[in-house]
Amino acid sequence: MIYCSSFSKTLAPGLRVGFTLAGKFADRVARLKINTTLTAPTLNQRILSDFLESGSYERHLRGLRGALKNQMHRSMQAIARHFPKGTRATRVYALG
Repeated sequence: MIYCSSFSKTLAPGLRVGFTLAGKFADRVARLKINTTLTAPTLNQRILSDFLESGSYERHLRGLRGALKNQMHRSMQAIARHFPKGTRATRVYALG
């Protein structure tokens, strides 16, 4: 299994920095990456690296989770108030 993700949804859409956890395929993925990319956004990578090492990303995620929880709560209230009677909404929580 290969896990691919990015920081676009949690930090900034224009950051354009992602990562893979390739397990036994790590060497092959690294070779493919080198063969398909002439340059990488090194300044963005450096800034992100410093941000991750400082613990700021974890603090940012805690704040983001709280903001999203509040937004979901307000959305559920708006649905109950403005949608037709009998309308139901389900809360879905992501793992992690």
